[in-house]
This record gives sequence, C-alpha cells and structure tokens, in this order.
Amino acid sequence: MWVKCALISILLFPHSSFSQKQNLQIKFGDEVSVFSDKAYRKRAGQLFEAVGNVVILHKDETLYGQSASFDLDSGVFEIKGNVRYVSQGVTLYGSEMKYNMKTDYLIMKNSRIVSETFNIVALKIERLSKDHYKAEDAEFTTCRNCPESWAIYGEEIDLTVGGYVTIVNGLIKVNGTGIMIVPYIVLPVKRGRETGLLFPKLTSRFSEGVVFEQPWFWAIDDSRDLTLTPTFWATRGYGADVQYRHIFGEKKWVEFNTRLINDEIYLPGKLDTSESGEDRFRHVSEVESHMQWTQNFSQHFRFTEVRDLDAIQDFSVYSDPLVRGSEVGLTTYTEYRHDYATATLSAEFNRNQLINVADAFDHDYVQIMPQIEVSTIPFEIFKSKRRFFNNVSFGANSTFTNFRQNIPSEDTTSRNAQRTTVTPYIDWNYFQLGGFEMSSRFKHEFMYYDFRGENDGHFAKRANILRTEFSFGLEKIFGLSYEEEVPIENVSDEQIKKIRQKKTEQAKKKKTTLETIGILPDFERSLKDDFVVAKRNSYKHNQDYKLIHHYIFDEGENGDSNHGLNISSSNTNWFDYDDAIRSEENRLGSNDTKITIPRKNTLELQWNNSLIKKTPKKFSYKVDQQYLKDHFSYSRVGYFNISQGMRLEDGLESSRNKLTRLYVASGVSVFNWELSFDEYYFHDTNNNIFSSSLVKKWDKLELLTRYNRNSFEASDLETLSFGAQIKPLDLFRFSFIQEFDISADENTRSIFEVDYIPSNNCYVFNLNYRETLVDERVSFNIAFNFGGESFKRAQQGTNLKEKY
Repeated sequence: MWVKCALISILLFPHSSFSQKQNLQIKFGDEVSVFSDKAYRKRAGQLFEAVGNVVILHKDETLYGQSASFDLDSGVFEIKGNVRYVSQGVTLYGSEMKYNMKTDYLIMKNSRIVSETFNIVALKIERLSKDHYKAEDAEFTTCRNCPESWAIYGEEIDLTVGGYVTIVNGLIKVNGTGIMIVPYIVLPVKRGRETGLLFPKLTSRFSEGVVFEQPWFWAIDDSRDLTLTPTFWATRGYGADVQYRHIFGEKKWVEFNTRLINDEIYLPGKLDTSESGEDRFRHVSEVESHMQWTQNFSQHFRFTEVRDLDAIQDFSVYSDPLVRGSEVGLTTYTEYRHDYATATLSAEFNRNQLINVADAFDHDYVQIMPQIEVSTIPFEIFKSKRRFFNNVSFGANSTFTNFRQNIPSEDTTSRNAQRTTVTPYIDWNYFQLGGFEMSSRFKHEFMYYDFRGENDGHFAKRANILRTEFSFGLEKIFGLSYEEEVPIENVSDEQIKKIRQKKTEQAKKKKTTLETIGILPDFERSLKDDFVVAKRNSYKHNQDYKLIHHYIFDEGENGDSNHGLNISSSNTNWFDYDDAIRSEENRLGSNDTKITIPRKNTLELQWNNSLIKKTPKKFSYKVDQQYLKDHFSYSRVGYFNISQGMRLEDGLESSRNKLTRLYVASGVSVFNWELSFDEYYFHDTNNNIFSSSLVKKWDKLELLTRYNRNSFEASDLETLSFGAQIKPLDLFRFSFIQEFDISADENTRSIFEVDYIPSNNCYVFNLNYRETLVDERVSFNIAFNFGGESFKRAQQGTNLKEKY
C-alpha cells in the first residue's frame, strides 16, 4: 500500500515540494484521506506535510489541526495547533498530538478528553488501545460542561471507556477547592453496577462528634454484590456497615444488612457520652429472603436482631428502615396456593422492645410458634336468574395458632395456649336489578382454646354473625375524553406561553447530548402547521347508597371460667383482636376496633361519592397496538363518604345511646391542591378520632400540613406537622418539616434540608439537620452523576408528602 501511495504522490507532485489551492485532498490507500489548504512532500516522498485547516479521516476517526505531518514508514501523524480527535463516543482536544494509525497509539499534550459520562483535563493523555487511556497530572469529573463543579485531581489516571477509572494520589475538589486527599480511588465510568469506592458520607452529632463513612461496592457478578462501609465514630470508636445482596432468579433473592461498632462510650443504663472505659461490641442486623419456587408455592424469611435495644435509638437513621414494629426477631411464612384453597404456615419469635433493661429478653412476651391457616375460595352451590336466588356459595377459613412464652411462668398460664378457629360462611346474592343490589353473608365463628401449664384448662366461644346489605348505585358522565387540533389563532398568548414552557421543561429532562457539541432544539409543530394539540377530559361521578344490617345471635362461651374470664373480660389479656367477644369488641378494643360498627344488632347507613377524571394519553402506532387498549389514564379527583350506625337493641332509652360512631371522610385533588380528612365521632362519649392533610403545590413552592387528634383518655393524642419545600432558584432547593406534640407541648422532630443542584448536571449536594427527642445531628451527602437512577432521583427530588 505504501509503495502505491508513493507512486501516486510522485505522479501527482513531481517536484520535491509543491503547493496547491484550498480543498486539497490526498488519499493514502482506501482508509486515509487528508484535506488541507496546502500540502508538501519531503524525503523522497516518505514524509508528507499539510498546512491550514487540516482534516484527516481514518476509518471511523477524524483528526483536526492547523498543521500535520505523516511518515509513511512509521505510519505516524504529528498534528499541531488546535488539535481535535473525534471517534465514537470520545472527543479529545489538545495543543499537539502524535497518532500511530498502525497501532492506534495516541499521545496528546495539554489535552482534554470528553465523553457522555466523563471529562479529563491533563498535561498529557495517552491512548494505549482503542478504549484504554492514561493521563498524567490530570483532573477527572463526570461534569459535562463545568469541570470546576467537582473533580478529582490525580498524578496518574488510568481509564477504560465502559469500565473503570483508577486515580493515584488523588485530591477531591469542589468548585476548585481541595477538600479531601485519597491515595487511591476507583470509580465506574459506565452505566450499571460497578465495583469501586462510592462517595463518602459525613455526619456530625452534636453530643458525639463527627461520623465518617466510606462505602466500597463490589459487583461480584450479575446476580451478587457486596457493599462494605468502614465507619469512624469520633467518640464511639470504629465500626463497619455491610450489605450483601444475591438474586437467584425471578422473585428469588436474599439480602443481608448489618451495622457493627466497637463502642467505647456505651453501657446499659449510661446516659452521658463520656468514655466508659471498656469496648462493647454492638450491632443492628437484618437478613431477609424471598423464594417464589413456583407460581403457587412461595417462602419468605426475615430476621432482625440487635445487640442491645438502645442501638435502635442510637442508630435510628440506620435502624428505622429495618425495624417495622415494637419488636425485633424472626418472621417467616410458607404459602401454597391451589385453585380452590390456600394453605399458609407461619411463625414469629420476637424480642419485645417495651422492656426496661436494654440487653435483656422479655420472656413473658407471647410468641407465635407456629400458625397454620387454610382458606378456601367460595364454592358455588347454585346460580339462577330467579329473583332472591341469583347466587349462593359457601367457603371456610380455619386457623391453628400456638401461643407460647419463651419461659412459661406459673402465674401466666393463660398466656400459653393453642387456639383453633373455624369459620365457615355462606354468601347469598338475592338480586341485582338495575342499580339495586341485595346480598347477605352468614358466618359461624368458633374458637377453642387449650391452655398449657400446671393448671390445664379449656375454653371455647362461638358467634353467629349475619351481615345483610342493600345498595343502590348511580353514575353520571360529564363530557368526552379526546384530543383535538386547535388553530393557533384560537389559543391565547398565555396558553401558548404555558405550552412552550412545558415543552422546554420536557426537553431539559430528556437532554442527553454533550453540551460541548450542542443540543438540537425541539421541533415545534405548532410553528409549522399553525395549530396545537389540546386534550379534553371527561369526568364520572359515582354514588353508592348502602343500608347494612349487622346482627349477632347465639353468641356464647363455655369451659374453664377462669381462663374464659381472662380472655373475654379485658383486652389486656387478648392474644390479638380475634379473642374479643364479638358483641363487645368495639367497647374493649383499641382504636382499630373502636372505629368499627358494633355487630350485635346495628343498622348502618353509608353514602359514598367519588369523582373520576379520564384523560387521553399519547400513543404510538408502532407499539403493539396499545393505542387501542390503553389510550386513557384515570385519576380520582375527589371523594366524600359518610357512615352512621344505629343500635336496634331493646332497652336503649336515649337516642344518643342508639347512635354509634359517625364516620366522615373527604378529599379533593384539583388545581395543585390536595386536601383530605377523616373523622370518627362517638356519640355516647363525645370523643373523636380526627386526622387531616393539606398539600398545596406551586411551580417553586410546596406546602404540607398534617393534624391528628384522639380525644379518648387512654390515648390523649394531639399532633401537628407542617413543612415546606421551596426552590427559589434552579440551583437551590430548601425543605423543612416540623412535628409538634400539642398534648405534651413539645417538638418531637425537626428536619431542615438544603439541596444544591448545579445546572451542569454533575452532582447534587445535600445538607441535612435533624433534631428529635433523643438527639440532634448534621449530615451532608453528595450524589454524583454516574448515569444511574439514584442521581436522577436526587436531582429531581421527591414531593414533600412522600419525603416525610
């Protein structure tokens, strides 16, 4: 090839040097073309020089510069002056460059390398192979157009496109200021799970000093990963967080989380933060697994454990997502689903948190070891078109539960028992005529208790419960949901401004092109065709009127009177709500049972309203004909529900005693307002349980208010929460939430957050202050843009209702 090129050049240029006008093109074989203003030949045709606006094309690569020389023997280009090298996905800028077209080796001075995922500015950059680069005295960043936002300086940087970047003797810089030295750091430069150091987290506790966490992520393979986070606690000592995740297949996974610390200040019962004089090992741990073996057979396992119960308070930010109740311990179940029945085997062995001694185990706590539950689907007895005999079906639920204390005590024998529950039922649909419908459910509930201990005993209770419902439904549709093209002259200037503003915001979210190259503006169809697409919504109002009769007959108990008294006389002796005497459960129970309608002989009237909005969606003819079957979206705009019960028992003199609780619930979501409230009012005691929520959203501001009140003497709860999230500039987002206990006249929680969001799409800086009844702390975190979903969530933020 080189001989052929030399002969062509001699025939074209017979003199030892030559010059041509602009747009001169020289071809070296089939793969290299050189464009320039002037070109020269030297050394008997073995050395070529091009001057002025040089452009070199080689395969899928393009090189630019003011001057270039090419040695035919070595195959090396030397390019100087505003040098640029462009290949698929990577662009290099520099002052001068050597490029070997035989080996693909490239070296560039005073250079900068730019790609969709990273930037590097260096004194010298070498390309060792197609995707392998090495830089000296360089700065690495994922910022696209502002390297000063954050960068890591390193004496040596080794980078593989689509792999990792390794930085030796690094200095982390924010806005040009060094903040941390890292001798060695590895970061991913491609999307997906990658092994390497994650950004450290720094927290300051006012009473304990600074906490430093440095996570390291290990992508073991496509189905496993490990995150190891060594931690330094200023006064407590050293520790580590460990997370291991393993996916075995679809809906088959296991996850392990633990926080370990060698605590130098903690002792049970010790309240100050001075050194205790001894090291105490502490941990908060959780392991959870789910296995969906077949479509019908699944298993779930979850075990949470703490070295001492105080760890849940001392490490609340870590433990809150792991602890889901007032206890920690084991919860597991195995479930088998058949076409006609479902069988579940479950067990719980928990450690009660409501105990005075932090490192003790509450042996009086009642465990469930195990519970077996079998339930059937409704089996149809007969079905006809005759009125009052439309459909009759039956089914049954049965449960066996073994309640046991870890160390049974003689004075609490009633806390160790085996309970068997059998509940057959019959569903009877009388008729469905127009908007009218009538149905009943009859169930017989039988419970048998076998108490274990020195004084064995037996107890049984039964209840026959009938629920009859007569309902009437109405619905009305307003408008038609569709899209139409409206001439632009019929659209107001304000509406056009809003449409263009919305398109600009959507374009910003979809922006993926390098800003150094430029972004193509969105094509506005309205500017060409002089019309805009307008959406028309329709609304549907549903109303349901229900008259429900609750009735209990043939209720009774038999067996050991002492054990029966312990079960039925007080809710403090219940194992759970199922132990209640059904006619008394709303009187003896907690809030969950108080708000229910008494079932002895009560008439309930319900009026339920809902307003549904139907909106047309954008569709594509190319996507599996989805525009035909999934063309609309639905949302609930508002609702209003009322429920009132009235006792029909004999002997009730006053009308106030006849009325049970009144329930009113309403909510509306319109014009960026979200308002909802629930009210339970109890006529006989004048008590109420009330909760409300109000959210208002503007373009730059969001407000949230919550209020809860329970006036029952045993509860005596009244709380108020309010918060705001404001974004006065695109660069900053401020959030706060304040929770106040009105009954106790004290603040229970305060959270203040500031997010700094640079316009260069590089990172998000979060500063957080948190104060609770037990501690206060300051923390900051930086989310860098490595192309993952976590950065998008941090950048866009969450609404105030979901955040707190």
